[in-house]
Amino acid sequence: MSASQSWRATVGGGTLALAAMVGIVHGSQVPVALDPGTRAVVRVAFSARPERIEICRTLPDSERLALPAHMRQETACEGRTAHYHLEVRRDGQVISADLLRGGGLRSDRQLYVFHEVAIPRGPSEIEVLLVRVDSVPPRGSAAPDAADEARAAEDPMRLRRQAGEVPPRLELRARVTLAPREVVLVTYDAESRRLLAVQAPPSP
Repeated sequence: MSASQSWRATVGGGTLALAAMVGIVHGSQVPVALDPGTRAVVRVAFSARPERIEICRTLPDSERLALPAHMRQETACEGRTAHYHLEVRRDGQVISADLLRGGGLRSDRQLYVFHEVAIPRGPSEIEVLLVRVDSVPPRGSAAPDAADEARAAEDPMRLRRQAGEVPPRLELRARVTLAPREVVLVTYDAESRRLLAVQAPPSP
């Protein structure tokens, strides 16, 4: 190959590479169908302690005395941490749904929620529903109630833990009018134990 042919091949290859690069950059800047610049956002973000569902029973003397002295209590409880169904709707239409579990290997730690959904700007009716999906065994007699009361007396921390758990059902309905890039934040207030909606100004 002559020097002039080699030079033309080099220039041609460089031109093709440059054209490909320009095409990639241009393609990465093409707006998607849901242009974030013209849409608003529903953001559901909070953490909460999931409910522990327990079944307590009063131990008979024979079973209680068979335990080591430091483990002898009037009642014994077995339980699991609840799971929750989260659903977000706009104007009656479901726009997000998920099954939530607590953190950790046994799902017994804090429940962390972060969902972000783009919606059209303008007026909307937003509904957020958090419902426990685990059923609580029915109380068939007075015995379980007595066992629960005895267990609470033995373990006062249990009552404080229950007071901090998220309720079995939370529901929020709010009418909002959002500008482009404006966010409505749905969060959980542990003190009042309810969902709250807060509008944030549009991002610059």
